[in-house]
Amino acid sequence: DGMDLIDAKKKVSSFLRSIQNDSKPDKCILCGQPKTSFCNSHSVPRMCLKNIAVNGKVLQANGLVGADIIDVEKGINNSGTFHFICNECDSKVFQDYENPDVWTEKDPTDRVLAQIALKDVLLMLSKRNMETLLWQRLAGMSNIEGMDYMKTVQELDIRDFIEEMELYKGITTETNEQFNIIFYEKLPYTVPIATQVMLALDKDFDGNVINDIFDTSEDVRIQNIHISIFPLKDSTAVIAFYHRRDKNYRRFHHQFNCLSRD
Repeated sequence: DGMDLIDAKKKVSSFLRSIQNDSKPDKCILCGQPKTSFCNSHSVPRMCLKNIAVNGKVLQANGLVGADIIDVEKGINNSGTFHFICNECDSKVFQDYENPDVWTEKDPTDRVLAQIALKDVLLMLSKRNMETLLWQRLAGMSNIEGMDYMKTVQELDIRDFIEEMELYKGITTETNEQFNIIFYEKLPYTVPIATQVMLALDKDFDGNVINDIFDTSEDVRIQNIHISIFPLKDSTAVIAFYHRRDKNYRRFHHQFNCLSRD
């Protein structure tokens, strides 16, 4: 209360920008090469954002939350971006799924799905890397409870994400049947929403536990589902899938298949 909104936005933006800059790694996590600058990677393909942008800008998910100090609207170049891999890896590793010609009526290949899953994991690794530094600095600014718990959660997440990253990197054109597709459809129109996200569902439709998300035991590995909505020029690709080793989603998959079309 009493703080100028523009001034508050500037302070928050400056603080988050310093966290982003100071949390950058010294090498690309994919190729391992030392780097001083990193690619402005999009968490949703840029080609999709272009199809729903108005005057070069897209609304952010924050528009649903209503936090006034965070921008509701951003330009395409700054929407959903992270800086964690080098330009060479970004241009080579994801060229299949970022090609609109790949999204046909046929189910996408394991190679395409692996690229989506890999981008999801890289985004989460980048977020956790930033959050680790964020919590450290916030702890120095004020007395925050639960820091030890947050540190444990972050360390376990990073461990699991790195393991998943190596798994998805190894999936090539010769690898088959690594993923189970829960839903895939090519809609004959362009929807005004674009997303690409990895989620850890806690329960299925009947209330059965998929992930005990509050269990911080070291022998527990959180299992994720990947959901994407890709608005194309005259159509939209909608997909939900998971890796076949994540067996906790089998019952959820069956339940989903039993749902009516409506």
